[in-house]
Amino acid sequence: MRRQTIPKEWIEEYFRKSGDEVLNVTNLLVTDFGFASYDVFPEEGILWIYSVYGDGKRWREFFTELGRSLGVKKLRFASRRTNRVRAFERAFGFRPVATVFELEL
Repeated sequence: MRRQTIPKEWIEEYFRKSGDEVLNVTNLLVTDFGFASYDVFPEEGILWIYSVYGDGKRWREFFTELGRSLGVKKLRFASRRTNRVRAFERAFGFRPVATVFELEL
């Protein structure tokens, strides 16, 4: 079921756990089981999941179905929670495929 607004407690917990400073609101969805944002890159066959909060298993099911309906071949996301890589693999079936490097200016 869709919601109109994100509860303040969800936003606070999302920022605390994710380390993000800004919430990406591209294609933002708010449901009774959390919120998420995503974008689709059809030329690459990828659905990028930007922000997720809530029931990860339900979001995986949602994005799997959405991706299939859009004809993409892959779902992708990035996380600052590097201590959770194996957990993401076990729980959701995602596998690491790249490392991100950053230089602060």
